[in-house]
Amino acid sequence: MTCTTDAVLVYLDVECEDAAQRVRKFCESLGIDESEPNSQLRAAQLAEYEIKKSIAKIKNKSRPGVRDKEKLSSLNNELVHLLYAMPERISALALERIIEQFIVEIIHIHPIADDTCIIALCMKRLRENYLGKYDGRLAYTIVQQIIDCLHASSGRIMFQ
Repeated sequence: MTCTTDAVLVYLDVECEDAAQRVRKFCESLGIDESEPNSQLRAAQLAEYEIKKSIAKIKNKSRPGVRDKEKLSSLNNELVHLLYAMPERISALALERIIEQFIVEIIHIHPIADDTCIIALCMKRLRENYLGKYDGRLAYTIVQQIIDCLHASSGRIMFQ
């Protein structure tokens, strides 16, 4: 199955009492092998992404109807249950500190690395160490802001 709103419908059609069971069933319906490491986490992240996308689509309507408001309420409720079943997220401040530490380490190991390489290595280390515990867009934004600050403050000399 592709990553479309059909995935949300499949996820919401699974009748289970708790979100963890629903994620396991969703994982099966997508054909994700449960023996793979973090397969249920990947399925939960896909469901979270699709639910948020559906919520945004409803909110962007110019004239939401009664059914849209009911669906929005249902999706928000499901999102709360899903997020409860997923690992706890790292706060933005803690994520910023982790990223700063990673960037310092990366610059010490690869002193001539360009910005793209630093971003890629930093995001890779985040995935390896904190999979499912951070917001990827926020992490990417933080990495770019730190790199921009490095360029503004006479470059990497302060880290070497």
